[in-house]
Amino acid sequence: MNNFETRIKELEKACDFSGNMIENLTKKQSEFDSTLKSTSNLQSREDSVILQEHKLQAEITDLKCRSMRENLLFFKIPEEKEEQCDKKILEFIEKKLHVQNAQTEIKLHMAIE
Repeated sequence: MNNFETRIKELEKACDFSGNMIENLTKKQSEFDSTLKSTSNLQSREDSVILQEHKLQAEITDLKCRSMRENLLFFKIPEEKEEQCDKKILEFIEKKLHVQNAQTEIKLHMAIE
């Protein structure tokens, strides 16, 4: 009988140990699940922020392009005091670039818009 009681006590200890291990594993699994959920939420937020950043960048590029669409830059044209830039540029376009009726074409284009 002694042997039987000893064996039962050993089995009880082993069961307690196994129960404690299962409890610890369950607790760790719960912590792991919580951390994983947190990480997933952070990833979702990061993806959202990146998407928003790309949209804003596209809008900025679009606005820059729109603002530059009708701008022309002319270099190495000597400046004079109290000159009328638009007339000087139109004269340049007609004489140097050989565009006939540049003034009329530009006025017509401006009237359409």
